[in-house]
Amino acid sequence: MSSTRPARRSYQAAGLSAARACCSPPGCSLHAEPSSSIRDVQFCTVSIMKRKDVSLATKMALIHAMAVPITIDGCGRKKVLIVYAHQEPKSLNGSLKTAAVKELTKQGCSVTVSDLYGMQFEPRATRKDITGDLHNPEQFNYGVESWEAYKNGRLSEDLIEEQRKVEEADLVIFQFPLYWFSMPAIMKGWLDRVFVQGFAHNFPQCYESGLLKNKLALLSFTTGGDQGMYSDDGVSGNIRYLLWPMQHGIMHFCGLSILAPHICFAPEYAPEEERAQMLTSWVERLKTIWEEEPIDCTPEWYYK
Repeated sequence: MSSTRPARRSYQAAGLSAARACCSPPGCSLHAEPSSSIRDVQFCTVSIMKRKDVSLATKMALIHAMAVPITIDGCGRKKVLIVYAHQEPKSLNGSLKTAAVKELTKQGCSVTVSDLYGMQFEPRATRKDITGDLHNPEQFNYGVESWEAYKNGRLSEDLIEEQRKVEEADLVIFQFPLYWFSMPAIMKGWLDRVFVQGFAHNFPQCYESGLLKNKLALLSFTTGGDQGMYSDDGVSGNIRYLLWPMQHGIMHFCGLSILAPHICFAPEYAPEEERAQMLTSWVERLKTIWEEEPIDCTPEWYYK
């Protein structure tokens, strides 16, 4: 299920390649190393500017090409938000979350975790989410009131903070156990309260034009049943059927581009070595996560 699409092109490579040709002296480490440090690029930039046989326009074009954030194991300066919903840190979900934080941080990413149980996140959408006067005090309509509150800066502080995390993130990973063919109520409540109209969507600004476009989302979750149960011939049906409301109806509706889900089937019944392999596979995938292409978010992907 975690198969990936063709890798994205590294736009920095062209700039560094051209810079190597212009850089002086030839001994600059940019000539020898495919991955360069910030110090190397700074040194090479100065060298380029000193060259008298290169036009100013060419110099500026090269420096601009090199200005893409330096790649560290494929991540660069990207920001990741992990929305995590499990009560037990020692669970496989907890281990998957910890492994993701460790690997992505190692790559140089900035990683933030919203531990919903740990922070005792309030999943209920109520009047308390709006500060100050209501738009219509005669009849409470959460959708309308949260939209008006967002526009006027009157959402509660916890929602403002979570929206800030989402706004800053390049990738949002949702880590959770599958409950009743869906996500846990606390995570659904996070989406209900955080992805309000005006912030995440504003019809007709949805799907391809959703307000969270240009961000990636990935569902990483565990199941109780084994992979056979969630196959075409299994009693639960193909697991992609369950992903339609979560990935398409929520994430893609808000404009997020969806990476293939990462699914660990029946870890509770798996031997220790198999559970360890689940963690290893997750870490290995994360090493190239920034090279993945989103899935084709059409009904055919889910129901073909």
